[in-house]
Amino acid sequence: MKPSSNYRLEARNMLQNRWTESAVATLLIFFCVGLFSGPYLGFTLNKTSQLGTSISTLVFVLGVFLLVAPLQYAYNIAFLRRARYSENTLLKDIMAVFGVSYSRAVKSTLLITAYILLIATAAMIVAVVITIPISILVTPDGVSFAEYISNDEGSTVFAAIMLVIMYLIMLPCTMVFAYAIQPYIFVVEEHPEWGIATCVKETIKMMKGHKAKLFVLDLSFIGWGILATMTGGIGMLWLQPYMAASHAAFYEDLTKGNTYISEDLQ
Repeated sequence: MKPSSNYRLEARNMLQNRWTESAVATLLIFFCVGLFSGPYLGFTLNKTSQLGTSISTLVFVLGVFLLVAPLQYAYNIAFLRRARYSENTLLKDIMAVFGVSYSRAVKSTLLITAYILLIATAAMIVAVVITIPISILVTPDGVSFAEYISNDEGSTVFAAIMLVIMYLIMLPCTMVFAYAIQPYIFVVEEHPEWGIATCVKETIKMMKGHKAKLFVLDLSFIGWGILATMTGGIGMLWLQPYMAASHAAFYEDLTKGNTYISEDLQ
């Protein structure tokens, strides 16, 4: 595998004379996110109407799964095509997702969400199991555990311990899973004959031994991320395509520019 600097160089070559188009495509994604998250956050934070909160939550969830996720899917695929075919048009490729790839984009998002919820649930169960004996140890003498957690102080201590443990369990597990499946969108797109679960499984196999390399690549963007934040987020319009193009270059190196097929499915 190449060093991270090579992937960034390849990304800059992909984006040469196309930074504006890439920024516009990124702005489209951000606009759609804001379109659905704005009303949701407004009703949720103000708590002015339970019905309004419920409706805005439903619209937000549907918007994410039916519009934002497919657009993000197409956004990443467009950069892979740019890595392979330098003459492709980013915006045209993104809009093409509403064709044959749309259902697979939605299904893959649903499946990944289910996996993440499963990890979160498992982390919560483990956290509760670990928290109970710890909370028993900190229970004051002469007070039963049930009585202790039934009062404000005890319940606060129990919740705090559980949240810390859950965070310590969930953070590394989620990060490992995220990097294990990071290029799954490319595999889903390249193998329409496979089911979504198979694509995720094959992606995990493909990333075995390469997760740390991709993590280091992402770490190399920290400086740019800080600068983008200092611009009030405007810099993200250029940083996001830079990172997406680097990920496409990483995938191209990982698969040597060929459609990925593991030995199990050959």
